Amino acid sequence: MFGANWCGDCKMLDLEMHQGDLQKLVDGRPVVVKVDVGRFDRNKDVAEQYAPDILKKGIPSVALLRADGSVVYRTTGGELADARKMKREGVTAFFVTMLGKD
Repeated sequence: MFGANWCGDCKMLDLEMHQGDLQKLVDGRPVVVKVDVGRFDRNKDVAEQYAPDILKKGIPSVALLRADGSVVYRTTGGELADARKMKREGVTAFFVTMLGKD
């Protein structure tokens, strides 16, 4: 997960990943790694390594990787950039769909 501590949508997503249905979905299945991109001036090399241009449509952004580091799925159109408007149900539905791609 690529995000920043100033980002309200990133904070909401982080909170949701620790409660309710989304927590149940991600507990024990994927290993969640948070990458702080600051004001799009930090760790850009990490983002580009796994998902070129992933930050162009906003944060939070997500890349789903296999154990070998190959990319299964990545956000490309700012799918989570309005996570607060998506609410709990929408964010959970997004992750159900994303995790089903593996």
